[in-house]
Amino acid sequence: MRVVAGIDGGGTKTECMLACLETGKTVTVTGAGCNPLITGYERLAQTVRALLEEALREMGLPFGAIQAICLGVAGAGRLQEQERVNTAVRAMLAKEGIGPNVPCLVLHDADIALRGALAPEQKAGIIAIAGTGSVAYGVDAGGTRYRSGGWGHLLGDEGSGYAIGLAGLQAVCRAYDRRGEPTLLTRTVLAQCQLADPQELIPYLYTNPLEKSEIARFAKLVIEAAEARDRVSIGILTKAADELILHIESLRAQMQGHADGEERYPVVVAGSIFAHSPFIKERFAEQMTVRKLGVFQESNGSPVEGAVRFAKELAGADGGEESDHA
Repeated sequence: MRVVAGIDGGGTKTECMLACLETGKTVTVTGAGCNPLITGYERLAQTVRALLEEALREMGLPFGAIQAICLGVAGAGRLQEQERVNTAVRAMLAKEGIGPNVPCLVLHDADIALRGALAPEQKAGIIAIAGTGSVAYGVDAGGTRYRSGGWGHLLGDEGSGYAIGLAGLQAVCRAYDRRGEPTLLTRTVLAQCQLADPQELIPYLYTNPLEKSEIARFAKLVIEAAEARDRVSIGILTKAADELILHIESLRAQMQGHADGEERYPVVVAGSIFAHSPFIKERFAEQMTVRKLGVFQESNGSPVEGAVRFAKELAGADGGEESDHA
């Protein structure tokens, strides 16, 4: 049997899907995150190798069965990072007997997310991604790519789990000082951190600084408090949704001046924040309509499925169409 591999390499986890070209059977496995700006390029290649090995073992196949690979990688938004990922992965594949004749495409993770989220017949569209971080990505009918956001938690990530979680923690401090409204978050944050007083957040957060993903976990408490009608939390989520809408406005502004710049592109969303906060998703869709930014539609598939679509094109197995990325 011959297979292609699609890999969604996020900052928190990596997902690998093998798809058999003859039968259509798929196997999906997950592992640790592989953002190269965090893990390094060698560790990324090791993670990819381990996942490929696990998935191939489940299918009872050797590495030689792989006909094409597409990786969508967080932290690889620029050509320089994509080339370094490709070099590291190619070196790993060579040790497994896979030569340069097997196509290996490295993209930003937003690229595969958009491809997976759109319907198979749709080639142009926009996606807003809000997970631990945030970014928006678009492709027009001519194949030109556009991006807004993706600056990381120090410079951006507005509307992300990190931004929401941090705003929740700050709201607790503001409420304690009486600079802000009382909030249910005071009780729930202290309970999660096993603290008795908001002032204990200072040593809790500064003695052993939390990772970005750990701050993002507080977003769940903000979402829950908003569902309980906590005004402060509702305000945080409203701001988050509006920040994500600004990304779409940015992309539409970038697309102006192109021949198809006025088209009503399909707009899809992805990421844990959209998945777990109906409030943010509903406000986002509402503002899409109010501001006439495009046509909101539900996601068709996952990012790793998008990577598999690209890999099938590379292998010449997607309706005979040649990939414009090959």
